[in-house]
Parts: sequence; structure tokens; C-alpha cells
Amino acid sequence: EASVHCLLVAAVGLDEASQRSTGGSTRHTAGNVDIQLLRSLWPQSESLLNASQLDSGVELAGADDRLACVRAALTRRTPVSIGAIGGSITAGSNYAVRSGATHLYHHKLLAALDAIHPVRNGHSLSNGGVPGTGPTYMEHCVHDHMPRRADLLLVEYAVNTDRNPASFERLLRTLLLLPHAPALVVVNAHRWRAVRPGDGRTDKCWNSKWPVDMAANATQRAAQSWGSAGQRDEINSDEDAIADLCRHYNVPLVSMRGALLGAVRSGALSIPAFMRDCKHPAGEGHTYLAQLLLHRLLSPPALTQAPPARGHPHKCRRAPAAL
Repeated sequence: EASVHCLLVAAVGLDEASQRSTGGSTRHTAGNVDIQLLRSLWPQSESLLNASQLDSGVELAGADDRLACVRAALTRRTPVSIGAIGGSITAGSNYAVRSGATHLYHHKLLAALDAIHPVRNGHSLSNGGVPGTGPTYMEHCVHDHMPRRADLLLVEYAVNTDRNPASFERLLRTLLLLPHAPALVVVNAHRWRAVRPGDGRTDKCWNSKWPVDMAANATQRAAQSWGSAGQRDEINSDEDAIADLCRHYNVPLVSMRGALLGAVRSGALSIPAFMRDCKHPAGEGHTYLAQLLLHRLLSPPALTQAPPARGHPHKCRRAPAAL
């Protein structure tokens, strides 16, 4: 019955070349992982984030207790179940779910965990993305789009919230109150601004047919913003609202904007080098998101905002208190 209802709702480490690409250092690791290993595992990984970008891309470290449980399971060589929910970025297409698409951020995370912490038959991944939908849909149907007992849930809606952050909050609360207490990480992709060449106003989007060279036009680089102090940037209002909710609930948040805005504005990294259009990452953009997730998962913050889980493994399965 719930599935029928959901169907109804649905219908209404850098070498010199990569250093120039991202404008960063040539020596670093991602989540204490050698970048050469990541390049061997991930397609579209010639350019990787440097250490500073990794740190900036973890917009909020959040509470670490649930992620500590995932790390403990990985250390024990226990299979970990990952679920990813979101819109077309997570689904891998504007019209269908591409469960086997290896260029997607969650598949790249899975490949890295399988290599770094191998288990028999591998860790598991469920792609619960639904193209063209946001949390207004998913808050009602999330149980149909995630593993029954996921250990780690990735939530991606920065470009699909449609000015309705209350629905994202209800979805977040639902996930936080799941009885088996999975770890949550919010994954914010970013909508990059496109300025019309005639009047300088923000256009709806851009793609390969747009008449402005997004890689070479300095006006486009300068137009990218995070909003000034005390002001909301309307094009990024959903992303800002999600970040506010993550801070309120102390949920870890990784951010493409946080990692890349400086490099884009300086001209060290061109937007078309990692984006298909203003909203949808290319394979390289998915690589950056995967690298941020791996960094946050495997590199706990020095000073956590909540005590990590300790003791026997069953304590990592405790039911959360009411929010």
C-alpha cells in the first residue's frame, strides 16, 4: 500500500596537471587514503581535491558517534550497507535510476571502501535516487527507497528542495529517528550561477549549447557566490537552508560549494571541467563528492561535537532519543 501511494505521489593528490586544475597542493591524502589508489579505482579522477579543499568541503563535521560505528564495522571487516537518496544527481539520470553507473559519487565511495576495507562479497549499495523529485516526495516514501537496515545513508537534495526546506527537515527527522540509528551524511551538490551576456542577470541554467564560454568568461567566475554577510543568495537559498538544518540537528554535511568555490572564482578550476550543466555534475564532479564523503567518513574530526560510540558493537544499534 505504501508503494502504491509513492507511485501516485511520483505521478502528480595531485600531479602538476591536476594541481593546475584545482589550484592546490601536490601532496595529500583523502581520508588517509593514497590518492594513487583512488585514481586506480575511480574513473574521471585525474584531478582530485587537495587537503585544504577537503577540509573546506566538510562544511559541518557534525556528530561523529554514528559514523564511528560505521568505521568500527569497517575495521572489523563487517559488511556495511549504504543507501543513497536524492534527485537526478543520485539517480544518475534525468529520467531513470542508473543503478550500475560507476561514475556516480556513491558508487565511487563503495569502490573505495571495498578496496580499503574488503569483505567477502563486498559492501552493499542501494541507489534510492528518483529523478525530478525532491524531499516533498521522499519524506512520504523514503522507506521504499533505502535498504531496510542501512548502516550509512547519504542524502542529496541541495538542487531539488524547490524552496520547501520544511519537507527536507521532516525527511531528516524521519531518518534520524530510525530505530537502527544509521549514520547520516548530507551531500550538497551546488547550482552554479550563469549570467546572461546581455544584461548580466542570472539565467535559469546553462549547458553545452549556451552562447557563453563558461570556462573562459571571467564574468561567470566572478558571479559565483556564497551570499554576503547578513544576506541570502536566492539561487542558493535551498542549499543554505539545508546547511542551517544540518547545524540544528548536528548532521555531518559535505559541500561541493565549500570545496570548490574558491578555485572556481580564482579561475584555477573551470566549471565545465566537472559539471555537465549548472546543476548536474559530470564524472569529475561526482569524484569530488565521493572524495569528500570518504574524507569525512574515514577522518573523524579532532574535536567532535558529540561523543563517539564506544564499547560493544550492539551499542551502535541503539534507538535514538526523540528529537
